[in-house]
Parts: sequence; structure tokens; C-alpha cells
Amino acid sequence: IWGIYYHFYIDNHALELLQAQSKKLRKLATSIEAWHRAGYGRLLRFCDNETFVSVREIWKSYCLSDLSPSGKDLYNTRFEAGIQKALAAKVAFSGKGHVITGLRSAGPTSLQAAQDLPGLHQYFWDHGVTGEAVGKKNPNPMCAP
Repeated sequence: IWGIYYHFYIDNHALELLQAQSKKLRKLATSIEAWHRAGYGRLLRFCDNETFVSVREIWKSYCLSDLSPSGKDLYNTRFEAGIQKALAAKVAFSGKGHVITGLRSAGPTSLQAAQDLPGLHQYFWDHGVTGEAVGKKNPNPMCAP
């Protein structure tokens, strides 16, 4: 689940898990009324139909298995372009210097982490994951532009 939330690229298992859950949610979300009657609807409420429809479309966008082969190719191309655009914005905003915002995450060990963080930050932008990539790299639909 970590990779689904944090990584630009995920393995086949994580992608299948994300797609299965989003299909399950869409199946329960036939209408805002049906959603509110269902189990998840008791905990996750929508104030209006417009928001409900928007969220349902987001869940639909996670289902890459519904795309044709040419649709997947186009999706992958757009995903890569989005990553490159984000990287260019990062460089334009912060330059090529060290990014130290991760020090807050290290808490009391921030001084010790200071020497490792620049390399870890660069690794993430080079590979799209926070650790060693496992399995086939699939664009993570939750990170799609």
C-alpha cells in the first residue's frame, strides 16, 4: 500500500490492488443515494452530487486495465511527460541544490539524516520510488496528471 500512495511507479500486484478497490468503489457508487446507504457511505459522505461524480471519475481513472493497447501507450506517454514537467518545475523552483525539506520527516535524527537525504531525494526523482523497485514498473494512476 505504501507504493500506491508514494511511488510514481508500482509493481503489478499494487496496480491490481488499486484497480480492484477502485472497481469495487465504483460498483457501490451507482448514485449518491446508493453510496450513502452502502457500508463505505456511512463513513465517507459526499455533500453534493457534483463532488460525488468527480470522485467516481477519479476512481474510474485508476482502472488502466479498461484501456485499449493504444490507450495504454498514450497514457504512458502522457504520464512520462507529466513526470518530466514536474521535474522541470522542481528544478525551476528550487534549482539543482539540495532539497532539505525531508529533514522534518527525520525528526530527532535529522542531523544524521542530513547527509543521506540529498541522495535519497535524487534517487526518488531518477527512479520514481522511495526504495528499490520490485517487479514490473507501471505508472501509478494515483500520480497521473
